[in-house]
Parts: sequence; structure tokens; C-alpha cells
Amino acid sequence: MAYCYKHKKMCSICRTTAAIHVAGTVCRAWSPAGLSDGATAMSHAHFLAWAAQRILLQEPIIIHECTDGFPRDVFNQLLPMYVWDSARLDPLLLGFPVRRVRQWTM
Repeated sequence: MAYCYKHKKMCSICRTTAAIHVAGTVCRAWSPAGLSDGATAMSHAHFLAWAAQRILLQEPIIIHECTDGFPRDVFNQLLPMYVWDSARLDPLLLGFPVRRVRQWTM
């Protein structure tokens, strides 16, 4: 049970798993603009918690968004039950006036 803002009362929580999970985790440790401390950064624990949730929930499709410097091999190491591929998206090439290249791993 949890408080439901729609019904303004306690409602039961659905126990079904989402078909697709799309999220990003803290990128600063892997970003050229950040400290570049990678897996030794305190924020890496957030990614590990995210990966643990994926193991528990086992969504059929997972999409992770982060900076282009995030290591792709960590997905195979922590979540080997999935087949992983990555795409690099450059907003500048898509017409957005932003120089923030992103990596989408799915």
C-alpha cells in the first residue's frame, strides 16, 4: 500500500513489472567536465543500486542513458542476462544547440 495522489487515499501497488525501463544514472564521474574518478566515485554506488534493481525486477527491455565516457563493458559484467548495444547521440548533429554527447545503452 502507498499513498495515491490520483485517488487521494492509500491504494494497493500493482505488482507487475514494467515492459521497458528507461533511466540515466549519475554521470559526473565519467564526464570530461567532471572529476573523472569513474568507478571509485561515491556516485558509482547509485549505478550499482540501479543495476541491482534491474536484477530484481528483470524488465524485458532496459535503456540506460549517461555520458559517452561511461564504460560499456560494465553492463555485460553486472547484467549478463541481457544482450547489450550502445548508441552515441550528439544533440548538435540533431539540431539542438547543446554540446552534450550522450550514450544510450540498451
